[in-house]
Amino acid sequence: MRQQQKSYPITVLCRVSRSKYYKYLKTVHENQINPDFELIAKVRQIHSDTRGSYGSRRMSGQLRDDGYDVGRYRASSLMKKAGVYVKLQKRFKRITDSNHNQPVAPNLLNRQFEVARSDTVWCADITYLVRPEKFPFLLSSAGFLTHLSS
Repeated sequence: MRQQQKSYPITVLCRVSRSKYYKYLKTVHENQINPDFELIAKVRQIHSDTRGSYGSRRMSGQLRDDGYDVGRYRASSLMKKAGVYVKLQKRFKRITDSNHNQPVAPNLLNRQFEVARSDTVWCADITYLVRPEKFPFLLSSAGFLTHLSS
């Protein structure tokens, strides 16, 4: 067809408008095999294996370990083509307010851990559990009784 294109116009040769012909050529060119197809598939696999924690530096290192000659910026462009991005972790939100005007409980035990009877001294501790959807806490308590002297 390209040989005949110089002798005959496209509209006569293919019975299509010139704009449709060039649009067709553009889509054929875009649909050719992508040379990065294998690398993009590998980037997607690494991204899913690492649960989205690899950026371009670690991704390029992993690709090099797998035998591909890929630098940091190439890995970044491959990640963009693959549509994968690093999932950033949210920073821990500090909720403890030590500067307050609330009353503070007195330290009755004063590091004297020797107890004469059971059920006389109890302690408690609040442990924070990190969960993405809520902010729960676990209150654990224990009684002090090291040994009874009879």
